[in-house]
Amino acid sequence: MTYYFLDTTALIYAYVPGCEEVRDIVARSRRDEGGSRVLVCDIAFLEALHFLIARAEKGLYNRELLPEAATRLRGDFDDVSPAYAIVEVSAVISKAYDWMQLYSLTPRSAVTLQAACVSQEILSDAQVCLVTTDEEQYRAADEAGFSVCRPWLLNAEEALPEP
Repeated sequence: MTYYFLDTTALIYAYVPGCEEVRDIVARSRRDEGGSRVLVCDIAFLEALHFLIARAEKGLYNRELLPEAATRLRGDFDDVSPAYAIVEVSAVISKAYDWMQLYSLTPRSAVTLQAACVSQEILSDAQVCLVTTDEEQYRAADEAGFSVCRPWLLNAEEALPEP
């Protein structure tokens, strides 16, 4: 099984047009099929909602689509039928400082990278691929030896691993 750890910038592509690869990964995770599962930080729910609202206020996202996207997002984070395996920020925050110091990452990027690291440790028999649009986070993860990809820049070297 392949686990895809989506940072918030990648998660957003499951709810707005722009990246069918992410939408497909999330859809398979929702249906619990295809040998893949999506991992996210719990704070990603609020960050993604904030992003959608801010884009709508700037006229960069259709405000009429916002309620539907917010409902889908909320449902995917729902405890009853989650599309995502949730990593709690409080479980990783104390070690995020190391990533900030080593790679000059923002707190959000450092927390996400530490959450992906902890996920890989827990799921030692599976591959965890960090999916990100954050260039600094991508560089740090790559240098640290993580499987990392940017699906909107697909090429032979960065293609999403098959489940």
